Amino acid sequence: MVPGLVVPLPALPLTANGKVDRAALPAPDWGIAAAGEPVAPRDATEAELARIWADLLDRSAPIGVHDSLFALGGHSITATRLVARVWDAFGVNLPVHTIFATPTIAELAAAISADRGAAPTSLYDRLDALSDEDLDELVKTALEVQRARQAGDAVSRPG
Repeated sequence: MVPGLVVPLPALPLTANGKVDRAALPAPDWGIAAAGEPVAPRDATEAELARIWADLLDRSAPIGVHDSLFALGGHSITATRLVARVWDAFGVNLPVHTIFATPTIAELAAAISADRGAAPTSLYDRLDALSDEDLDELVKTALEVQRARQAGDAVSRPG
């Protein structure tokens, strides 16, 4: 519920009934949300993230690596879409809360790099890391164990 941008006005436009005339409010200039000149991407990861952000936020103005996604007009749906785009671009599955914890390109690029260097943790990641020969051996062993269980034989697990 934190506003993405605050625009000072001399007075709020009012309707004849004394309510705020929302249609008469000026359109926000999202370009003034970041202070100073934007810092250009410094590597390929930051450059790709900047391109993704520009597409998601429908911005043609340069996005700096220290600009916050939420200060530029992003919201929770944007964060969810960003997670999907990060998966497509980098093959990294980040939880949505990571976007909220690291809302700048520089921080997100660091999180992506850290995730790429991490050891596989999920079962799918561990299976994906196996060679074709190792996968064949795993399937053969699993089939032998299944046949032995069906036959009522005692099964000993390889150690």
